[in-house]
Amino acid sequence: MKGRRLWVGLAVSVLLGMGAAVWPAVSMETSKHQTIDPPGDRVRAAIEELRVDRVHVPPDGRSMLDEAAEERVEELIADADPAIYVIVWAETSDAGYGSPYDVVDQVGAAIDPRAVIVVWEGPGRGDVDVFEGYVYSSMEFEGEPEARIRELVEELDGDSVEPPEGEDAGDIIAGVLLGSMTAGTAYGLLMMVVGFVRLPFGRPFLVPGPKQGDR
Repeated sequence: MKGRRLWVGLAVSVLLGMGAAVWPAVSMETSKHQTIDPPGDRVRAAIEELRVDRVHVPPDGRSMLDEAAEERVEELIADADPAIYVIVWAETSDAGYGSPYDVVDQVGAAIDPRAVIVVWEGPGRGDVDVFEGYVYSSMEFEGEPEARIRELVEELDGDSVEPPEGEDAGDIIAGVLLGSMTAGTAYGLLMMVVGFVRLPFGRPFLVPGPKQGDR
């Protein structure tokens, strides 16, 4: 019977440990979504079009990417791996977001958290990133957007988006082990407290099994 109590205690410890390891990752993911400001009209219009053809160029971006170039970019990134979405528009301070980085987060969260989002706002102004994870790019926001996007597609071809921090399998395993040890310690302390509470009532320190009962 003592063996059964031991296994039950170990099982409880492991379950608590797994919960302790997984909960931080879940709460981190939830908190990241909660920190994103709701997209304004400009970003919502971009999201709506990007769901159709992956390229969004409003009138103020036509001087940087004309209709013919937009079609070529659409064909270029249609089957890109990883997925790529492109926005080309003029920089503005009256659009409901603070920087291109905010646009990347808002668009990525709405469409595909692991997609590469390119926001081109003019010479030396823009961002290329993913909402969840990490991808390396040497893209520079100089010259013609079409040429730079073509270089980006070639650079990222077949690359995988690295998982977000804390999502690595090794980190999860380490978290489970650490959580299990913590939960096991907590379980032992709990049993010790229960034991001391039982002593004044003339009961044995150890809690007996279900078929033994207190004697």
